[in-house]
Amino acid sequence: MDLSVSTRPHRPPGPACFLQRTGSLWQLGIESQELTTAIAQLAEAHNKAALAAKADATCWVIEHLRGQAAYRQQRCATIRGGRDETART
Repeated sequence: MDLSVSTRPHRPPGPACFLQRTGSLWQLGIESQELTTAIAQLAEAHNKAALAAKADATCWVIEHLRGQAAYRQQRCATIRGGRDETART
């Protein structure tokens, strides 16, 4: 029977935290605020890129619809022109 005492510190069950820092709560608060600011800036940059992509897609759709409308107007004018010529003869 082994009665030796373990020298490893006791860890509570659950995920291990690899961000063990030493320092005051004040310092941890400052680091936390800096990380939050950095994350917000990344999110803002991502949102700007996504917004630009949506704007490009919207512009493409508008131009596509304008092109279709112009084609249909031209086609309609061609058909009307043909009917007018038929009625005249």
